[in-house]
Amino acid sequence: MSAIEVGGLSVHYGRVRALDGVDLRLEHGQVNGLIGTNGSGKSTLFNTLMGEITPTHGTVEVADRARHLVSYVPQAEAVDWTFPLTVGEVVMTGRYGH
Repeated sequence: MSAIEVGGLSVHYGRVRALDGVDLRLEHGQVNGLIGTNGSGKSTLFNTLMGEITPTHGTVEVADRARHLVSYVPQAEAVDWTFPLTVGEVVMTGRYGH
């Protein structure tokens, strides 16, 4: 099994379709990136992968051995440059629950 498999994923916010029919396979040991314009569904996809959003249709499967390795650092518009953490420490906050 792949690390993450997504099949036919659709997410709606009321009548607004944010994702429609997304298929995705991420293999163990790979580094992947996601780029796209504002409003294209990147954050919705990540939030659905993390279990924060329930899909309207489709499936999201995270392999047991990969489940504890998945983390996500959401984007932020404002930066407090006096915040006393390194970049590495901020990234590791995404692993706090594990």
